[in-house]
Amino acid sequence: MTSESNYGSGIINFASDYNTIESCVVRNSGDGHLSLFGGGKKNLVTGCVVTENRPGYTDQQGITVESEKDSKVEKNMVSGFYYGIDVKNGAESNVIKGNLVYNNEYNIAVRPGDGGANLMTPSHHISILHNLAINPRKSSERGIYINVGNGHIVQGNTVEKNNLILRDESLRVKYQQENFIVIDKQ
Repeated sequence: MTSESNYGSGIINFASDYNTIESCVVRNSGDGHLSLFGGGKKNLVTGCVVTENRPGYTDQQGITVESEKDSKVEKNMVSGFYYGIDVKNGAESNVIKGNLVYNNEYNIAVRPGDGGANLMTPSHHISILHNLAINPRKSSERGIYINVGNGHIVQGNTVEKNNLILRDESLRVKYQQENFIVIDKQ
């Protein structure tokens, strides 16, 4: 399936359970190009290419995992967004695994949300495993960025030096040893 140049999301799975979104291409659509949204659970997004390359569209989101529970986002390619893979607003126990995420301001982010009283809920127990999260947009240093929640696991990912940003310093020290850090030798 190809979804291109939509006003809203290219694909949205709203408050729905046990769905598979597989082998799709979503390009140049609205904010949250491919969205798991509204409190669904046990969904799978795999093998998709999600990109944004229109001039001036610098504030878009690629794959959003919002208020979602026990779902998986794996083996996707995400490029050209402000938030590449965006986990927010009370997401719980989701797995982000084996994705290629590059050329985003934040390649992978776990954050409170977009604002408003009902849109700033912490996410917990997010597993970020074996992703290649390199070359963030321009001078950004946000390969993997986590600033909210508890119980996260961040292991086996490849990021560039100083691109693993966790709000908790002890977790940052621990996870720097459990991930691969690429150092540019120029």
